[in-house]
Amino acid sequence: MNTKALCTVFLIFSLVLSQGLLPFFSFFHPKVALAKTKAEFPAYPINPRIQFVHNAATFSLQKLKKDRYTLRLAIESMTNIPVDQRLDLTLLFTNGTLAGYFVTKGHGQDTLREEHLLEGNESAKYEAITYHYAVQIQNTGKVSQNAMSYDHVYLLSSALSQPTLFRQPKTNTQKQWQRILDHAIKQQKKYEQKQLLQKFKLTEQDYFIYPLDELTVYANDHLPTFSAQETKELLGHIWHQLYIHYVLGQVQDKRYPIDTRGSHMPLVVIARDHSHFHLLFRTRSGNEHKVTEALVSTVLHTHAAHIR
Repeated sequence: MNTKALCTVFLIFSLVLSQGLLPFFSFFHPKVALAKTKAEFPAYPINPRIQFVHNAATFSLQKLKKDRYTLRLAIESMTNIPVDQRLDLTLLFTNGTLAGYFVTKGHGQDTLREEHLLEGNESAKYEAITYHYAVQIQNTGKVSQNAMSYDHVYLLSSALSQPTLFRQPKTNTQKQWQRILDHAIKQQKKYEQKQLLQKFKLTEQDYFIYPLDELTVYANDHLPTFSAQETKELLGHIWHQLYIHYVLGQVQDKRYPIDTRGSHMPLVVIARDHSHFHLLFRTRSGNEHKVTEALVSTVLHTHAAHIR
């Protein structure tokens, strides 16, 4: 794509942003086969004897065909010992919106591997966030361990050249497209965060606020004011609620799930006093949702609020 064309695209994006039209801007979504595997992710106590020794989500360019491309998304994880149950849950985002999810399941093993093919024909930023989950059954009950993986790539497609994939831009064209996509996604995040926090009357003075992709930074470390063990426990509860309400769309009645595809990156809002957390997200149709879990001892109370 030549410089003149890029400037035109950038001007269009700038106009959209300046006029506050981004919430209604429709981003491209690739063809994604949705997961059909049923799964559960209860937040069992963390057992430090179980450890993930390897986990990764990795994009690569599989095939090019004229103006279309196929991406490969490889998901793999390994624990130090075989465990009774293994699950990997992957959320796929394109340009900051949910395109679909995948579930990989195993029993009595230490390793999970699976590949997914994604077809597309437009320039886009792809992000994969994977929650790796292990459960062991002991005499005293079930225990668990978890980890998170993240990968992102940019796919640049134009009528003048074959699609190219990159993580770090090398050419001027790649740098400009990265800047355009990242700027649009960042502005959308800021808009969503402001609207959701205002809607549910939540403030940064009372809460730590993380878009889901930013939470992956703490997967192998610890959240501010939480220990490493507490962070693992908290992530288990967060992903349990994410799967039920955000992935499966069971916000009010599980018999009538909502379609969350096309919704933007959910917000994880954690009380600074460690008493509870919220999950906030808005669907493509504009409905806003808040899921709350109280972190009181081992007794957890959840409820979902649906606001139209």
